[in-house]
Amino acid sequence: MPKRTLGKDVPADVTSKIYRVIVTQMMADPILGGAVKKWQTWDGEPTDITPPTPSSAPWIGLTPRPVSEAWFSPESQQGFLYIQIKALVRGTCIDDVLDLWGAIRHALSPYATGTGSTTFMKKLIDAGAPKGLVEMSQPISDPAPEAGQDGAFYAVGQLRVEYRALARS
Repeated sequence: MPKRTLGKDVPADVTSKIYRVIVTQMMADPILGGAVKKWQTWDGEPTDITPPTPSSAPWIGLTPRPVSEAWFSPESQQGFLYIQIKALVRGTCIDDVLDLWGAIRHALSPYATGTGSTTFMKKLIDAGAPKGLVEMSQPISDPAPEAGQDGAFYAVGQLRVEYRALARS
């Protein structure tokens, strides 16, 4: 559970709701959650600022990045929530990076359930993502796969979710 500091007077925004649904889904997935040793999900814990090391791999960091919004109707805005994925995978076999991406894709399948019997798609729709789908806008890859002394891949990728935010009056 995230440790918020704003107080109860500031309600959770559609972007934070969608982000937390995705984080929960990924961490609860038996394949992905079982494979990842450490997570960085910006939930207010001291470990949020601990950089990954090969000994903490496989490691995944998720960072929400909302982009511009436009009016959808007089009552709502439409926008995209991008989620940057950083991953650290120990070893020099690129198959591990590709297979980790496959596990991410599997975990975010619209009909996956994760925790409970409600589909992931329904959870996203309930959180404010009208299509209930996560777009795999940039699969993870290591932008500089130079052979290093640590023998690990530092991969980066991105997800994208369309949302609608109601204006408050």
